[in-house]
Amino acid sequence: MSAQLPLRLSPPDAGAGDPASVTGGGTGLGNRTTDSLPIPCAGCGGKIPRPRPNKRFCSDDCRWQAWDREHPRANRDTAEASRRRDEGIARVEENAGAWLEDAGEALGRLVETFPGKEAPWDHLKALLLVGGLRKPHHPNAWGGLVRRAVKAGWLTRVGYTTASSPQSHGTEMRVYRVRGGA
Repeated sequence: MSAQLPLRLSPPDAGAGDPASVTGGGTGLGNRTTDSLPIPCAGCGGKIPRPRPNKRFCSDDCRWQAWDREHPRANRDTAEASRRRDEGIARVEENAGAWLEDAGEALGRLVETFPGKEAPWDHLKALLLVGGLRKPHHPNAWGGLVRRAVKAGWLTRVGYTTASSPQSHGTEMRVYRVRGGA
């Protein structure tokens, strides 16, 4: 005969009508008084389904909605975010001065030299620097140059790759096709 666990979780000296015999003697095991009560969801107040024991929310959607309420994100307005982006680019381009004109000329020569070439931006930037272009006053000035080149049709976005420069820490980088060629 196999050994069985006792049905009573209370101490042996507790009486049958004693509250300790119902609650499990305060051990927290098999607490029948709270196990049978539905626990309200902390997000919507609804009932938490049984397969989610020890959870505060009835679903992942409810959990994320509660998170969003407790942790409001800044700049949810995409129009405001775009306005700030454009303002930042304009400020960097304004401070770039003659560099932006020199960079535009160097990029024009690159377009003529490598029509149809596809390459990540860090490779195209390296070609510009090897060709004699000096570095800008701020790294963000490169973004202004790329933005102008895409707008003018000199570069076309064709995909993404992992950046090869160590200072980029392996981040994703856009791949561009130079205008012209096949």
